[in-house]
Amino acid sequence: MSQFRSSRHHREILLADWRDAEELAAWYMREDLGLNGARITGAGNDGGIDVVADGAVAQVKHVNAPVGAPLVQAALGAGHGRDSVMFFALSGYTRQAGDFAGRAGVCLFQYDIYGEVRAVNEPARQMIANRKKADVVSIQDVRLNELRAKAAPALRRVETVRGQVAALARKLEGTAGLETDNPTLAFILGEYATFFAEPGGYGAVRGYDEAVRVIGTARAEQVQGSRGGSERYSKDAVEAGFAALIKLHGELE
Repeated sequence: MSQFRSSRHHREILLADWRDAEELAAWYMREDLGLNGARITGAGNDGGIDVVADGAVAQVKHVNAPVGAPLVQAALGAGHGRDSVMFFALSGYTRQAGDFAGRAGVCLFQYDIYGEVRAVNEPARQMIANRKKADVVSIQDVRLNELRAKAAPALRRVETVRGQVAALARKLEGTAGLETDNPTLAFILGEYATFFAEPGGYGAVRGYDEAVRVIGTARAEQVQGSRGGSERYSKDAVEAGFAALIKLHGELE
């Protein structure tokens, strides 16, 4: 069955009376302004206040005439001691009410029967702006914490890499000043490959003759004396050292 809608209204009417208006004000204060605990007080018990929240109060007037200054003054008096005093009106405010609210810092809002709310004076606009700033800061804090969490493994990896570099530097401290030609590179890779050496029987290292020859040539041409006897490095170990050295260089650039 189709639903009737008046030709005078292009949208669904959400506010039928003052009770709906008070619920709208409480909802807006919670959802759009971030005022925790905003709730209606109930008819007859509010002393001029229709909605209360943490640090704020509001009065709601669902009438067909603009709200005058006396009602805004009364709301300010009823909200004494609160951080924010707010007023929600269906039909807006008189000029005198607007002038008084601007001087006193009362936040004036106007709503319509479709549930739309807008700020109509500077204190109200400032309240909305402050809420948006708080949202931005909150989002930035969340993103910063996410970045910190994502960066933690990388930072730990950097420290590990720095430790490897320091260990390699200590192993190669006797090679300072060597020219960066191919034999020298082969020697450095061979030294770095000790991190990936395959242990063989009796503490030896299994390897390939070609790798041993290249490393041996590098030692003979570039290193004076022996450094603990002859070592043997497997081809796989040298290749692994080469790949790790390239990766290490990229991480530290």
